[in-house]
Amino acid sequence: MKFPTTASILALGLALVSPVSAANCKLSKPASVSPSSSSSTPASSSSSAPVAPAAPTNVVKNPDFANNAAYWALTGSSSVISPCVGKDSCLDATDSSDYTTSFSQTVTTVAGTTYSFSVDYYLQSLSGSATLVCTLTDSVSGGVTTFTYSIDGYNPGYFQAYTGTYTALSDTTALQCTLSTTIFAELYFTDVILIS
Repeated sequence: MKFPTTASILALGLALVSPVSAANCKLSKPASVSPSSSSSTPASSSSSAPVAPAAPTNVVKNPDFANNAAYWALTGSSSVISPCVGKDSCLDATDSSDYTTSFSQTVTTVAGTTYSFSVDYYLQSLSGSATLVCTLTDSVSGGVTTFTYSIDGYNPGYFQAYTGTYTALSDTTALQCTLSTTIFAELYFTDVILIS
Protein backbone atom coordinates (compact mmCIF):
# COMPACT_ATOMS: atom_id res chain seq x y z
CA MET A 1 0.00 0.00 0.00
CA LYS A 2 1.24 3.45 -0.96
CA PHE A 3 0.71 6.40 1.40
CA PRO A 4 0.17 9.92 0.03
CA THR A 5 3.06 12.29 0.29
CA THR A 6 2.92 15.60 2.09
CA ALA A 7 3.01 17.45 -1.20
CA SER A 8 -0.03 15.56 -2.51
CA ILE A 9 -1.99 16.25 0.67
CA LEU A 10 -1.26 19.97 0.36
CA ALA A 11 -2.25 19.97 -3.31
CA LEU A 12 -5.54 18.26 -2.46
CA GLY A 13 -6.28 20.77 0.29
CA LEU A 14 -5.67 23.71 -2.00
CA ALA A 15 -7.96 22.25 -4.64
CA LEU A 16 -10.82 21.93 -2.13
CA VAL A 17 -10.67 25.58 -1.07
CA SER A 18 -12.56 27.71 -3.54
CA PRO A 19 -11.39 31.26 -4.07
CA VAL A 20 -13.65 34.00 -2.65
CA SER A 21 -14.20 37.07 -4.67
CA ALA A 22 -15.66 40.37 -3.58
CA ALA A 23 -18.54 39.75 -5.98
CA ASN A 24 -19.59 36.67 -4.04
CA CYS A 25 -19.73 38.54 -0.69
CA LYS A 26 -22.87 40.35 0.43
CA LEU A 27 -22.71 42.76 3.33
CA SER A 28 -25.94 43.29 5.15
CA LYS A 29 -26.81 46.30 7.31
CA PRO A 30 -26.96 45.58 11.00
CA ALA A 31 -30.49 45.49 12.31
CA SER A 32 -31.49 48.70 13.98
CA VAL A 33 -32.34 48.41 17.64
CA SER A 34 -34.96 50.74 19.01
CA PRO A 35 -35.15 51.32 22.76
CA SER A 36 -37.92 49.40 24.43
CA SER A 37 -40.14 50.94 27.05
CA SER A 38 -39.70 47.88 29.19
CA SER A 39 -35.94 48.15 29.33
CA SER A 40 -34.59 47.86 32.84
CA THR A 41 -32.38 50.44 34.45
CA PRO A 42 -28.95 49.09 35.17
CA ALA A 43 -28.36 48.34 38.82
CA SER A 44 -26.53 50.97 40.78
CA SER A 45 -22.84 50.30 40.89
CA SER A 46 -22.43 51.89 44.29
CA SER A 47 -22.07 49.09 46.77
CA SER A 48 -22.00 50.49 50.25
CA ALA A 49 -20.69 48.27 53.00
CA PRO A 50 -23.14 47.46 55.79
CA VAL A 51 -23.01 49.98 58.59
CA ALA A 52 -22.18 48.49 61.96
CA PRO A 53 -24.52 49.52 64.77
CA ALA A 54 -23.13 52.14 67.09
CA ALA A 55 -21.54 50.83 70.25
CA PRO A 56 -23.75 51.20 73.31
CA THR A 57 -23.14 54.44 75.17
CA ASN A 58 -23.21 54.70 78.93
CA VAL A 59 -25.56 57.59 79.77
CA VAL A 60 -24.03 57.92 83.25
CA LYS A 61 -21.39 60.64 83.38
CA ASN A 62 -18.18 60.01 85.32
CA PRO A 63 -19.28 56.42 86.03
CA ASP A 64 -15.98 55.42 87.62
CA PHE A 65 -15.48 58.60 89.69
CA ALA A 66 -12.28 59.31 87.74
CA ASN A 67 -13.14 63.03 87.86
CA ASN A 68 -13.68 62.95 91.60
CA ALA A 69 -17.39 63.53 92.32
CA ALA A 70 -18.16 65.52 89.15
CA TYR A 71 -21.82 65.05 88.04
CA TRP A 72 -22.67 63.21 91.27
CA ALA A 73 -24.70 64.41 94.23
CA LEU A 74 -23.44 62.78 97.43
CA THR A 75 -25.07 62.48 100.85
CA GLY A 76 -23.88 60.87 104.06
CA SER A 77 -20.23 59.90 104.32
CA SER A 78 -18.25 59.21 101.16
CA SER A 79 -15.07 60.18 99.35
CA VAL A 80 -13.34 59.29 96.09
CA ILE A 81 -10.18 57.22 96.38
CA SER A 82 -7.59 56.33 93.76
CA PRO A 83 -6.32 53.70 93.07
CA CYS A 84 -8.97 51.35 94.36
CA VAL A 85 -8.57 47.54 94.54
CA GLY A 86 -7.41 47.08 90.95
CA LYS A 87 -9.54 49.94 89.61
CA ASP A 88 -8.36 53.44 88.79
CA SER A 89 -10.82 55.07 91.19
CA CYS A 90 -13.98 54.47 93.19
CA LEU A 91 -16.38 56.03 95.67
CA ASP A 92 -15.62 54.94 99.25
CA ALA A 93 -19.02 54.99 100.96
CA THR A 94 -19.47 54.38 104.68
CA ASP A 95 -22.77 54.05 106.46
CA SER A 96 -23.91 53.59 110.03
CA SER A 97 -27.20 53.15 111.78
CA ASP A 98 -27.21 56.93 112.39
CA TYR A 99 -27.35 57.99 108.71
CA THR A 100 -27.55 56.75 105.15
CA THR A 101 -25.12 57.39 102.31
CA SER A 102 -26.16 57.86 98.70
CA PHE A 103 -24.85 58.89 95.30
CA SER A 104 -27.10 60.16 92.52
CA GLN A 105 -27.26 61.94 89.18
CA THR A 106 -29.84 62.77 86.52
CA VAL A 107 -29.20 61.11 83.17
CA THR A 108 -30.56 61.56 79.64
CA THR A 109 -32.61 58.60 78.42
CA VAL A 110 -34.85 57.74 75.45
CA ALA A 111 -38.50 56.97 76.20
CA GLY A 112 -39.39 53.35 75.48
CA THR A 113 -35.76 52.22 75.42
CA THR A 114 -34.68 49.35 77.67
CA TYR A 115 -31.41 49.88 79.50
CA SER A 116 -29.07 47.50 81.31
CA PHE A 117 -28.10 48.83 84.72
CA SER A 118 -25.10 47.74 86.74
CA VAL A 119 -22.89 49.01 89.53
CA ASP A 120 -19.63 47.42 90.67
CA TYR A 121 -19.12 47.12 94.42
CA TYR A 122 -16.42 45.93 96.77
CA LEU A 123 -17.19 45.10 100.40
CA GLN A 124 -14.54 46.64 102.62
CA SER A 125 -16.19 46.19 106.01
CA LEU A 126 -19.55 45.09 107.43
CA SER A 127 -21.06 44.82 110.92
CA GLY A 128 -24.66 43.73 111.05
CA SER A 129 -26.58 43.67 107.79
CA ALA A 130 -26.69 46.14 104.90
CA THR A 131 -28.59 46.83 101.71
CA LEU A 132 -27.99 48.88 98.61
CA VAL A 133 -31.17 50.30 97.07
CA CYS A 134 -30.85 51.79 93.57
CA THR A 135 -33.81 53.65 92.10
CA LEU A 136 -34.42 54.93 88.58
CA THR A 137 -37.13 57.60 88.66
CA ASP A 138 -38.80 58.97 85.53
CA SER A 139 -38.78 62.77 85.57
CA VAL A 140 -42.19 63.13 83.90
CA SER A 141 -44.43 60.40 85.31
CA GLY A 142 -42.58 59.92 88.58
CA GLY A 143 -42.58 56.15 87.94
CA VAL A 144 -39.89 54.38 89.94
CA THR A 145 -37.94 51.21 89.21
CA THR A 146 -36.26 49.91 92.36
CA PHE A 147 -33.41 47.42 92.70
CA THR A 148 -32.73 46.18 96.24
CA TYR A 149 -29.51 44.29 96.82
CA SER A 150 -28.71 42.51 100.08
CA ILE A 151 -25.10 42.79 101.13
CA ASP A 152 -23.68 39.81 102.94
CA GLY A 153 -20.38 39.58 104.75
CA TYR A 154 -18.60 37.67 101.98
CA ASN A 155 -15.63 39.43 100.39
CA PRO A 156 -14.04 37.53 97.47
CA GLY A 157 -11.23 40.09 97.22
CA TYR A 158 -12.43 41.75 94.01
CA PHE A 159 -15.25 43.92 92.69
CA GLN A 160 -18.60 42.28 91.98
CA ALA A 161 -21.60 43.69 90.11
CA TYR A 162 -25.23 44.31 90.94
CA THR A 163 -27.36 44.36 87.80
CA GLY A 164 -30.91 45.10 86.61
CA THR A 165 -33.02 46.14 83.61
CA TYR A 166 -34.83 49.45 83.23
CA THR A 167 -37.22 50.77 80.56
CA ALA A 168 -37.19 54.57 80.32
CA LEU A 169 -40.49 56.44 80.24
CA SER A 170 -39.15 59.84 79.18
CA ASP A 171 -35.97 61.67 78.21
CA THR A 172 -34.74 62.24 81.77
CA THR A 173 -34.19 59.73 84.58
CA ALA A 174 -32.95 60.28 88.13
CA LEU A 175 -30.55 57.54 89.23
CA GLN A 176 -29.87 57.13 92.94
CA CYS A 177 -28.15 54.42 94.97
CA THR A 178 -28.49 54.43 98.76
CA LEU A 179 -26.45 52.36 101.19
CA SER A 180 -28.05 51.58 104.55
CA THR A 181 -26.99 49.29 107.42
CA THR A 182 -28.08 48.18 110.87
CA ILE A 183 -24.65 48.84 112.44
CA PHE A 184 -21.80 49.79 110.07
CA ALA A 185 -20.82 49.20 106.45
CA GLU A 186 -18.06 50.42 104.14
CA LEU A 187 -18.27 49.69 100.43
CA TYR A 188 -16.44 50.89 97.35
CA PHE A 189 -18.51 51.68 94.22
CA THR A 190 -17.42 52.22 90.63
CA ASP A 191 -18.46 51.63 87.02
CA VAL A 192 -22.07 52.76 87.39
CA ILE A 193 -23.51 51.83 83.98
CA LEU A 194 -26.82 52.46 82.22
CA ILE A 195 -26.63 51.40 78.55
CA SER A 196 -29.18 50.49 75.88
